[in-house]
Amino acid sequence: MKKNFPCGKILVTLTTFLGLSLAAFAQTLNPSSISTNGNVNVIVQDSTTIYMGGSFSGAGYKASGIAKVNSNARIDISFPSLGGTCYSSVPDGSGGWYVGGSFSVQGLSNLVHILANKTIDISFAPNPNSVVNALHLDGSTLYVGGSFTQISGQTKNRLASLNAITGVLQAWNPAPDGPIYSITKAANTVYVGGSFNNVGGRENKNF
Repeated sequence: MKKNFPCGKILVTLTTFLGLSLAAFAQTLNPSSISTNGNVNVIVQDSTTIYMGGSFSGAGYKASGIAKVNSNARIDISFPSLGGTCYSSVPDGSGGWYVGGSFSVQGLSNLVHILANKTIDISFAPNPNSVVNALHLDGSTLYVGGSFTQISGQTKNRLASLNAITGVLQAWNPAPDGPIYSITKAANTVYVGGSFNNVGGRENKNF
């Protein structure tokens, strides 16, 4: 039987829409919801399939801040969202990731450790009080740079080092007077780039 979609310019078929189970009477929203980049004007159900039409040109699972795309170009919908902006990420060497940026998720702010099982490690809670722009992992030490002035409940201006497992703050304190955007390390020397005039107690502009 022919179905008419009078308002639809584009038509897609989905087995679920907005994460609502078709088999359930009491419907709940799935955190990995379907979203489109334009209006949805009509929805029609046919057995286990939902058809929707509207003025969109793309439809799929939405992500916020970060997304994991598999080798077949499909998004891993079980990967967590941040609800903000990611500026830096580094692998933890065990299948997980450290992610820095400007966000708040599960009571954590601006820096999180996503474990290999795709959950956020809530015990890792440095909670810098402003944006994290740069991360560098060196063994068990995680270097963190950005615009923050506090991290792990202590005063640290824009640059800090943490125990990568526990998030405990280390004594290292270069204290640049402007934001940090990049961090790397060669041998025993840490190199940072940003917008500053002084770092480590001496004049050193931007690098």
